[in-house]
Amino acid sequence: AAGVCLKLCGAWGVAVAVPTIASLALLTPGAKDAASAAATVVAIALSLAGVTAFAVAWHRAILRAEAPAILPRFKRREWRFLGYSLLISLILFAAALVAGMAAGIVSAAAVAAMGKVGAAVFAAALVVMIVAGAYTARLALALPAIAVDEPGPPLGRAWERGKGNGTRLFFG
Repeated sequence: AAGVCLKLCGAWGVAVAVPTIASLALLTPGAKDAASAAATVVAIALSLAGVTAFAVAWHRAILRAEAPAILPRFKRREWRFLGYSLLISLILFAAALVAGMAAGIVSAAAVAAMGKVGAAVFAAALVVMIVAGAYTARLALALPAIAVDEPGPPLGRAWERGKGNGTRLFFG
């Protein structure tokens, strides 16, 4: 597994290391902020590309027994995987944000007004956030399907595949 992992991420590690080291070196006193910011943006972009390419290659190695390529790959499949990863992350973030804001508003008012009841409301809000997370975590099953090029809309299929396993997926 170590050899496969090295083949999957070795070149990306080098591609990410160079701008990361440059951005750290440019953070010294008297350094140019623009150069450091540019190196940091490049390092973040390459890291995101590397993580995405690694995830796609890992899924393909596990699910299709496909041998990993030595050279980094970032083509249509990886762009699609990245797009859906960001979409699913935004959905999870939005669900957590809405539940968290509701919990904060209700519990702050309840704590001020009722003390211990407010703590119970806050605990209930945490349960609501976990339940919302469990439902939206089912969407993450779309990512392996995208990695192995399954045809059709991946989110609907992922929703069906995750039926009954949302909590396990959330905590996993």
